[in-house]
Amino acid sequence: MKHLVVILYDGIENSVFAGQVLQPLVQKLEIDENIQVHLISFERRPGLFEKYKQPGFLHERLRVTILKKYPFIGSINLWHATRHLEKVLSPLGSYECIARGPIAGAIALRVVPAERPLIIQARGLLAEEYTYMRGSSLIHRMRAQQFRTLEKDVYSTARENVTIEAVSSALKNYLIKKYGTRTDRITVAQHDIPQQIKAAIATTWKQEVRTELKIPADAHVYCYSGSSKPWQCPDMVVHFFQEKFKKEPNTFLLILTQDTQEFKTLLGKAGIPEKLYHIATVAHHEVYRYLSACNTGLIFRKNHMVNWVARPTKVLEYRAAGLDIVHNNTVAYLTEK
Repeated sequence: MKHLVVILYDGIENSVFAGQVLQPLVQKLEIDENIQVHLISFERRPGLFEKYKQPGFLHERLRVTILKKYPFIGSINLWHATRHLEKVLSPLGSYECIARGPIAGAIALRVVPAERPLIIQARGLLAEEYTYMRGSSLIHRMRAQQFRTLEKDVYSTARENVTIEAVSSALKNYLIKKYGTRTDRITVAQHDIPQQIKAAIATTWKQEVRTELKIPADAHVYCYSGSSKPWQCPDMVVHFFQEKFKKEPNTFLLILTQDTQEFKTLLGKAGIPEKLYHIATVAHHEVYRYLSACNTGLIFRKNHMVNWVARPTKVLEYRAAGLDIVHNNTVAYLTEK
């Protein structure tokens, strides 16, 4: 039995776990019956220990281990994580390893022997994201510099067993230029891109959902899937549709979100009639069914390096559902052919 170790530091229950972490792993397990996956996640919530310790909770050959996450205050702080991870990995013998993000990568580099393959997934820019969200006060600048130092150490590693896997060509180019990542040790991720939904299934789902939501069969349906957080520009989504329905009355807006009340407030202030939109919170396995009822996906972001190098999960889902995408040219992945 081959062992694949996957190390997470960004949370087993974050918004992208089901689609970007779990789904590709399950697909790998279904293709190869000789793989055992060991998912190791550093968490702050004590309740997760009990929830995920049950064998086969996510898959019969996917074992979940929850380790204690301590606040990151510098490289020395990773000593605790390293010590606990060593105890988990030592009984495995031979294995391959995937570490998600620079902190997980830094931990893995301290534990995974040089003869074992290690993939460090670069999902974004930790230091820039921190500054983007927190601001540029002195304390936040110091904290961001800690993250930059960590990222540089991880992404510029000279170890021959390490491959850096960026989510976009823009991120790949940034890491090469900014952190000196070796061009022969960095790739662009492809394995976690969702497959295109089959046309017959999409047609059935489209009819079902439009009937369920009372959307006219000939309406042009715009969709926004995401949160109401400022960096996702929900006000731009609402304004876009506000202008559209004035010119094209036979339109409809479907919003898939956890933030239902926030969007109701925004749509109400914009004077958009309730009959022209529907807001729903759906489970991950239902997302594609609802997307199939739509024609065009909406994604707007602010003009910032964090967004430029990103590969938003919703873009992948829109494309898998065969939607056209309207955007504001702030994500390089959307401008690539």
